[in-house]
Amino acid sequence: MEIDEKEMMEKYYQQLQKEKEFELDRHKQRIKEFSLYCEKHNVPALKDDFDYIQRIGIVAHRKNILKEIYPDLPIDKDGLVSWNFIKEKLQSSNQMSGYIGGNDFVAMVHPYFRRGMSLLNNWAPLFVELFWQVKDENIDAYIALDYDNVRVNTEPFFYMEADTWFGAPFDKSIENIPDGISKLRPPLDLKRTHNNFIFKDAYSLDVKWSSKGSIRTFQALEFKHEDVTIELDGITYHPVRYIHAEYDLNKKAFRHFDGAVQHFLPNEYRQRIDMDFNFDNKSSNSLKAKYIKLFKFNGEFSIDFWVEFCSHFYTGNPLIFEYFTGNYPDHVIETLSRIRQKVI
Repeated sequence: MEIDEKEMMEKYYQQLQKEKEFELDRHKQRIKEFSLYCEKHNVPALKDDFDYIQRIGIVAHRKNILKEIYPDLPIDKDGLVSWNFIKEKLQSSNQMSGYIGGNDFVAMVHPYFRRGMSLLNNWAPLFVELFWQVKDENIDAYIALDYDNVRVNTEPFFYMEADTWFGAPFDKSIENIPDGISKLRPPLDLKRTHNNFIFKDAYSLDVKWSSKGSIRTFQALEFKHEDVTIELDGITYHPVRYIHAEYDLNKKAFRHFDGAVQHFLPNEYRQRIDMDFNFDNKSSNSLKAKYIKLFKFNGEFSIDFWVEFCSHFYTGNPLIFEYFTGNYPDHVIETLSRIRQKVI
């Protein structure tokens, strides 16, 4: 039976409205405190100027509100703020990139850095993330802030959207792969039923390379869609397949390789699914999922051996094939083409 997309979207918007009402009510004390803070700083009273945005949190919105509550903010002639000034404010902040935390509110960079230049979306990959990493003292950097909106809930709040691919591609010369994170998603234009058929319910594949001395460490997590769950001892979990491997640069071979299934509780799953492997570094609420280890290899084995076992461990998921080869298998490419041409 074909799903009624109009009905589905109506239910989705109803759910968003319920979530908004719930979050505004949950933070009503914080909203009251922020209103009093504004009054003390001679800012006109805020009444209906609060909103809940799923990807940000509780937001106070009014023209130039940031300038009103922070009149000493050093804005240059181009309307920009010095990155050196911002970095000083970030030292005691554990907010994600693009957010400048304080005791009473959180400032944000300009919404034009967001997907579609809309406040409703998260940052478009990966400019803001890269800007937040600028450390060269020879670079005098500036960035535009969002002067019309500030986030009221000051606790860390993380939400990330990814393109269908970002990060460094795989290279059989392991030493050439830079340390860092890659995240792969199925095409975002696929219907849920098509995703189930082609990608076996895969939501994303997270990959991380890191180095310590002559050892390169590889990690990968495969997330399924939210409705894929298992039950253990009467508790519902989201199963996430995990791979860990260590490559010896001196021997040019892997020395260790293991695989497991991690079990995320629903609230842990929702916190982690749209984040990356740096979640624990950025968040004060590190997630330590329960897991069942399924295999391990110790010794000395080739890249081809490792690639083959990785591919079969993530059986049925073309994202691992895409990571290793840069493209989907031929049958997946053909099926996607037929779907988009509405042949099937």
